[in-house]
Amino acid sequence: MPTFSGTFSGFVDIQQAVTVGDRDGHVMMVARVRGAQQSPDPRWNDAVIVYTAVLDLVAGRGAQRGYFVNTHTDGGRDSGTFEGAVTTVGTELHCEGTWETTAGSGVYEGITGRGTFSMRITSPETVEASWDGVYELGVAAAG
Repeated sequence: MPTFSGTFSGFVDIQQAVTVGDRDGHVMMVARVRGAQQSPDPRWNDAVIVYTAVLDLVAGRGAQRGYFVNTHTDGGRDSGTFEGAVTTVGTELHCEGTWETTAGSGVYEGITGRGTFSMRITSPETVEASWDGVYELGVAAAG
């Protein structure tokens, strides 16, 4: 399986927070983020990622889970899931976790992949992330 890595800076285009009310500082959030990937792997360089995440936080700590879709410059797409642990560092939320590719279309049909990511929300509208992992294209694309 080829290894690969990358980064992206994203913009939060949807965000909603709701106070749960069962204890002080318990908040559920949903957010959608989009941004362009930067990667030495030409298949992922300039791919646009859109991810939707749900955060469950108590006093700035908790969990994040969600789904991602990458639209590649060749028109193909891959998608999958992610989850991680959220902490607050100063005024920033940080998340470290894992991701898994579960589907694809075009040349990415049959893709599998997995890896890790590190993300930080640097303002209410800005996200910076880095990731790495491995992937394998489906039989039709690899052949």
